[in-house]
Amino acid sequence: MPQIQIENIYGLYARKSSESEDRQVNSIPSQKTEFEKIAKDLGLKIAVTLAESHSAKYPEKRPVFAQMIKMIERGEINSIMTWNPNRLSRNSVDTGKLIYLMDQGKLLEVRTPNQVFRNNPNDKFLLSLFCGQAKLENDNKGEDVKKGFRSRLAAGHPIGLVPEGYKNSQYRKKGANEALVDAERFPLVRRMWDLILTGNYNPQQILDIANNEWGYRTIQRTNSGGRPLSRSAIYRLFNNPFYFGKREYPKGSKTLIPCAHKPMITETEFYRVQEILGNKRMWQAPHNKEFAFTGMIRCGECQSSITAEEKHRIICTKCKHKFSYIHRTNCPKCETSIAQMDNVKKLDYIYYHCTKRKNKNCTQGSVRLEDLEKQITEFLSSIHIKQQYVDWAIKYLQEEHADESNLRQAVQISQQSAYNLVCNRLDKLLEMRLRDEITEAEYLAKKAALLEEKERLQGFLQGTNDRQNTALQQTEEVFTFAQKARLEFETASLQRKREVLNTVCSKLTLCEGKLGISAYEPFKIIQESASQLPEIKELLETHETPINKKPTRSFDEVGSLWLGSWDSNPGPIGYT
Repeated sequence: MPQIQIENIYGLYARKSSESEDRQVNSIPSQKTEFEKIAKDLGLKIAVTLAESHSAKYPEKRPVFAQMIKMIERGEINSIMTWNPNRLSRNSVDTGKLIYLMDQGKLLEVRTPNQVFRNNPNDKFLLSLFCGQAKLENDNKGEDVKKGFRSRLAAGHPIGLVPEGYKNSQYRKKGANEALVDAERFPLVRRMWDLILTGNYNPQQILDIANNEWGYRTIQRTNSGGRPLSRSAIYRLFNNPFYFGKREYPKGSKTLIPCAHKPMITETEFYRVQEILGNKRMWQAPHNKEFAFTGMIRCGECQSSITAEEKHRIICTKCKHKFSYIHRTNCPKCETSIAQMDNVKKLDYIYYHCTKRKNKNCTQGSVRLEDLEKQITEFLSSIHIKQQYVDWAIKYLQEEHADESNLRQAVQISQQSAYNLVCNRLDKLLEMRLRDEITEAEYLAKKAALLEEKERLQGFLQGTNDRQNTALQQTEEVFTFAQKARLEFETASLQRKREVLNTVCSKLTLCEGKLGISAYEPFKIIQESASQLPEIKELLETHETPINKKPTRSFDEVGSLWLGSWDSNPGPIGYT
């Protein structure tokens, strides 16, 4: 009995990948034109033309390919024309669908310009082999990309676009681009970090200042940029370790690897910002109501942040029930109108309490704002210094500094002489080598030793005066601030209260209603020395001149004593 010949009804499938590696393949119009010519020459019937621009790496990601499969299953077409088997599939799932349709007899043929794959064992094997080869190419390219990522990361080069304040280098060898400083935006972004480090501004306030006052605009690119900084961008900025010279890779792993670009901030400053904002990966939501000490105090029991809330209550004059009058017009108990109450007593309070974010079972209660401010005032009183002592101390330091400056000048002259002597010895050594009076090995050995000595002396010369002048200035500022801190706190605005506390305190904790204050070292020394002030006062009243006595500490030691603890934190800021 003769076998019935089934007519081939073709569906022309043209695909151009959206992935970069396939962009050199013939465009979709070229594929269509070529197959229309082949179909005309061979007398083949093209029932439908299907085209799309999607990658074939992943299954069920191509809507047009899925449509073609359904047409084959319904019998609307039974053959496929395509430019290459890799146009049909680069993954095992879609390849399996095509082979299974052939097994069912629904797909009779897959035709390319150079080859035809029919429904027989050899052709099906070849079709699956070519599609498998396309998958292998993709897998190898993926491994090459990962290898390139790893090599660029190991060299400290950036991957993708760099964050605000930096820009990608151009016209560099592929894979060796660098993160360069954006001269226009780098100082502005650094200023944003300075503002958040004060503890006096939240990200939303800094965003408003940058966009509206500074006119900050993102870097202009081909299809994006040139716009104000967005709210999400400011939070990403303060959460990005790239700014202190490291990168998180893989993303979300919390594993940091070093980068080669110029850091904008120090690692200490970065983690200080995380501490100010309450969490290393989550920022506190902006508050509609500003409170003086939110974000500055930690719970002494569970180390969660201390937050604040307002309470607005009144006592009903009729039933004596206490209730919140916000969004109310009547007493919830007796329904008496608030407007009709005579001599109503309003109770407006601000309470500070633990957020219990780290421990929901934290037992700490609330503390009223007045109690907190009273404790802060008592602490500031403990570091208060009378003007008489401030004047004496500054005069003492200035005169001691003047005495030591004379000695320092002599030291500097001696250091300069030693430096000049080393330079002369280097010149003579070179002359000896040119006259062949010493060997190359002897020359290099002696030159290395002299260069090391020259570098050491040069460092001494550069740092002789700078540290002492800075120490004197900072010490005077500490005395002056301690003398006026309490009065300023009592009369200051919310913003100023925060500045005063941030200047004095390195850590604030709240436990059992008591505020624990860890002061920076200079103010801690002042507090501990308060008991000696009467003795100093008696000394002043008897007109003795401690300036003429031999000091128990040199000025170097005094400067180190006052300033040693400021090296790893923002320092005394926000005061004049």
